[in-house]
Amino acid sequence: MHVTKTARTRMTRWVASVALLAGLGLSGAAGSGARADTGGSGGFWIATHVELSGSVYSGGGSPYSPDGWTPPKCWLELNSGYGVDPAYTPDGFAAYMAQVYAFYLHAQEDAIRNAFYAIYHDGKGVDSAVGLSAPPYNQGLSGGKWYAIACTPDAGYGDYVALQSSLGVANQYEEWFWLADGAPPPGVPVMDPNLLAEYAAANTKVIPGWPTFSPKLNATQTVNLATLITNAPGANGFHTYTATATLPTTGQSSTVNANPVSVTFSAQEPGVMSPPSVTCYFNADGSLQSGCQVTFLKSTTTGYTLVESSMWNVTWTGDPVTGEPGWTKPIGPVRQTFGPVIVQEIQTVVGH
Repeated sequence: MHVTKTARTRMTRWVASVALLAGLGLSGAAGSGARADTGGSGGFWIATHVELSGSVYSGGGSPYSPDGWTPPKCWLELNSGYGVDPAYTPDGFAAYMAQVYAFYLHAQEDAIRNAFYAIYHDGKGVDSAVGLSAPPYNQGLSGGKWYAIACTPDAGYGDYVALQSSLGVANQYEEWFWLADGAPPPGVPVMDPNLLAEYAAANTKVIPGWPTFSPKLNATQTVNLATLITNAPGANGFHTYTATATLPTTGQSSTVNANPVSVTFSAQEPGVMSPPSVTCYFNADGSLQSGCQVTFLKSTTTGYTLVESSMWNVTWTGDPVTGEPGWTKPIGPVRQTFGPVIVQEIQTVVGH
């Protein structure tokens, strides 16, 4: 495979930040109440400082894909880190970059350190996309802030490069960007209340159980007799789940609520159930609408495997400060199985 010099250098920085920062003891676990960062490192431009709390996945990533929408893997986020707070003001950014230089000197990556210094301190070879108009670090300027590229824990090198390219970057060492207040670059995701809500929604953890089956699933079912499926309001894990994403350095925070929409049941084995797949819908209180049932068509002593697949809606009410409207987005399906389900045959029922 042919790799250009630019690609090699970018990949080197990407991998180096993962390995070297971990070696320096600067890594942090991603997830609820912790810094979520790509590759498990405490990297500079690849780390997100967004904290998740509430009902969220401890790894900072959902095991299923949101249905019909795709949150960004990388975005621009107010710069923060290394005990510098705030690290997005000109003076704060200067202090932050001093830490960056020290890190790369310790890692014996002088070329990377020198390239960053040339851009952000001296203003040499810098693209207009960076927004550096008063080197070093736009010190003395107001009306803007320094942003860094940040990514989700499951993002890859390609996601990082894609965002960098969308900014119109020509100098491969440009990782931080000065944005005028209220003027995000068109088409580039910037962490704000709306994106915080999307991040929370994509990482919302729901823990559905099994609705109430009659006869019970662990009891014996009967051929040609309907198995009724009900759910009391909010029972069996089908209730509201709340997740919050917070960017501590800015005080920005967005909370979403997830509620069950539907649940679908099918059997792994073909031709054993009527209908082969049944979808039942939830009322607003988490109870199932009436008429949810399945009928087994064949008996088994070894048992069938029943598959449950639930869909959920995640709702954000919007941001009253910025006036951003709210939204509702689907997540799921969330799948689980139950088995063995034993089915008996009673001759009078079969004859009927």
